[in-house]
Amino acid sequence: MDQISVTEICDRLGSDEDAIRKMAAFKLQSNVGDPSFVETFILQGGLAKLKYLIMRASGNTLAYSLASFSKLLEVDKGWECIEQDLIVRVRRADFNL
Repeated sequence: MDQISVTEICDRLGSDEDAIRKMAAFKLQSNVGDPSFVETFILQGGLAKLKYLIMRASGNTLAYSLASFSKLLEVDKGWECIEQDLIVRVRRADFNL
């Protein structure tokens, strides 16, 4: 898989095109294990874009976004985004699987 920069992922998570958002969320999953990547991702506003995508996406885009967010939580990042709206969304997504 070719490398993608943090800036590209952040930009693509906010794209108007679902296919671009889906690929960015997919590629994000494999980069979340790198602490320097995660720090830069958060500093560039990627966490807010990921949460926004989780709140509005469906299908594979939602699945990849949730997987990425889960991996962020595993490395103890992103907890500040967990609010009631996100919890409700994740519960709804779980029932739709």
